[in-house]
Amino acid sequence: MHLTILSIPHSANRLTYDYNELVLIIDMPSNLHEESFDYFKECLTLAIASIPYNRKIIHPQISMNYCLKIEGKTVTPDLTVTIAAMLGPTKSVVVSGLGECALSENKVHVFTKMWKEVTVHLEVDFAIIALIKEAMPYECPIPNSTTFKTLISEDDADHGPLSLRAFIRQRSTPRQFNNPIKVAEHNWCQVESVEYFVWTKGVNGTPININNRDPQRMAYGVSGNHRILLSNLRH
Repeated sequence: MHLTILSIPHSANRLTYDYNELVLIIDMPSNLHEESFDYFKECLTLAIASIPYNRKIIHPQISMNYCLKIEGKTVTPDLTVTIAAMLGPTKSVVVSGLGECALSENKVHVFTKMWKEVTVHLEVDFAIIALIKEAMPYECPIPNSTTFKTLISEDDADHGPLSLRAFIRQRSTPRQFNNPIKVAEHNWCQVESVEYFVWTKGVNGTPININNRDPQRMAYGVSGNHRILLSNLRH
């Protein structure tokens, strides 16, 4: 078997190509990468819905795959809040909020990416960066191990994987933040902490500067390991 593993610079994807089977395997970012903004999106959606505004004039939208143009290329933030004008011959769209999460990408890259986004889109009202730190890197179960054999469905003639319901029943750890997600005695995921960085535009319309650590315009907090919010926005 001839395998070649390719890493794409500044990308969360990893490619593995099997020359014998002519198969290309693409390792995509896990759901954990998106999780930090899933709940925030729900809360923000409810908050926007509660604000009185003329829906015939503007249309706010929260997207997880919105494409932004910066420096002659396009990027896809993990969260984008846009407001579109509904009147006129063409729609005018402004970017109100941006969110980036770093799990598979490093801290320097995600901060550089956010800096480029807010530098081009000076209209952004708020920006959020979430840094997820795992207690240990993910590893697949070893073939023919106890975990590997446990997760094979006995009802499947082809020895396929367990159904999702049967898989979850194998969980042996409580649902708590710092506890690992252990199924069939294998540690599938364990989050050590999540750092949050939040910036807002100045009262006089001053654009966001992610290098600014003034508590009037920036908040920082950590979830996990019993650490508490270190600073709050005083808006």
